[in-house]
Amino acid sequence: MRLLILTFSYAPRPNARAIRWAALAEEFTRRGHQVSVITAWQPGESTDELCNGVQVFRVGSPLMERLRRRLAAGRSVAASAPDPFAIPRPSRSRATTMLTVLNRSLWSKLWWPDSTCVWAGPAVRKARDLLRSAPVDAVISVSPTFTAVLAGYRIAADRQRCGKWMLDLGDPFSVMEQAPPNNFRLYRGLNHWFERRAFRQADAISVTNQSTHELYAQLFPESARKITVIPPLLPATTGSRNAAGPGFFKGGATVRLVYLGTLYREIRKPDFLLQLFLEAALPGAELHFIGDTHQCHDTIAAYSARASGIVEHGLITRNDALGAIRDADVLVNLGNNTVFQLPSKLVEYAATGKRIVSISRAIQDSSAHFLQSYPRALCLHDSGGPPTPDQVTAFASFCARTDDNEIAPPILEDFLRSHRLDRIAGQYEKLLYA
Repeated sequence: MRLLILTFSYAPRPNARAIRWAALAEEFTRRGHQVSVITAWQPGESTDELCNGVQVFRVGSPLMERLRRRLAAGRSVAASAPDPFAIPRPSRSRATTMLTVLNRSLWSKLWWPDSTCVWAGPAVRKARDLLRSAPVDAVISVSPTFTAVLAGYRIAADRQRCGKWMLDLGDPFSVMEQAPPNNFRLYRGLNHWFERRAFRQADAISVTNQSTHELYAQLFPESARKITVIPPLLPATTGSRNAAGPGFFKGGATVRLVYLGTLYREIRKPDFLLQLFLEAALPGAELHFIGDTHQCHDTIAAYSARASGIVEHGLITRNDALGAIRDADVLVNLGNNTVFQLPSKLVEYAATGKRIVSISRAIQDSSAHFLQSYPRALCLHDSGGPPTPDQVTAFASFCARTDDNEIAPPILEDFLRSHRLDRIAGQYEKLLYA
């Protein structure tokens, strides 16, 4: 089978969708498929290369991608507290400040379907060039970002050359009120109309959890039969508690808690966790935030002034992130205040067999549901107020515990089996062959 994958993010980017689809593309190649990937160009990356059997084409505007990187670096500089483990970054310039102001006040109000929209044109042109010389059996659009769906929609109109069209959706699009991908006041109607059209045109649609499946089945009932749940993938690079490799942290801590991921003011904020940590007052404990935390930097800084051991690292490399997971005593997950997103890092957390604290904001939280059968998890609900005394006691006891047994390998393997690469790739193949 000849496959063409459209995804804005791909290896070596360290985000969840890039890691998932690099692993899947290489697995499809090992299974005898011919795989091409069209992704976004980044400074320092080749525009055309063979990566582990996968033909990767990186396209886009060099100017836009340099601006995007500069804005991201500016956010990190503005947000990051002094950190002995952080990668040094340049100081924030006046030009970067002006770009940030323009981005927030103008560009972010106009883009559609999301901030990567300028990639759609180059992606479509490259795809059409490839299809003219060699038609494919299936095109797969990977979202987020939804721009990949827009590109696939335009390409899939020529079914003589692209065969089937599949959507792989990490997050919902037209219903993401708490973290909208665009200006909902301007584009709400267009978002719903286009997403429905895309669902109707697609031959298969995959989502990562049952709540999203149910949402879309109600929203677009005429397309419900096409939707399949394919859960998060466990990357092959995820290490166990005793895996070899360099550590990330220096110095000792009685208990080291680690949160990896992005923080958002509206849907994923750390206030409840920080209050728990402050009130638990665990001697010698450390709480580390790793990832894009700029939206909640002020909150973290305020708590850092009240308690020692709270450290904000910012963005780090994939290898360093794996080292941080290996060094952690307790891994922390923060659920969203929506039920439609299941953090893919939870599978990586679980693969270590370590203790996991998960804090949910939604009543039917997908993370809490995922961890129901995981033996070493503490799930607490953030109702919007401060933690209760019972929650503080449970948190302190769980984090300080030294007498709990490790998970038996057969039990852990049974928990992880449905997230292994061979199982996930097989589910995609089944949809593509149907």
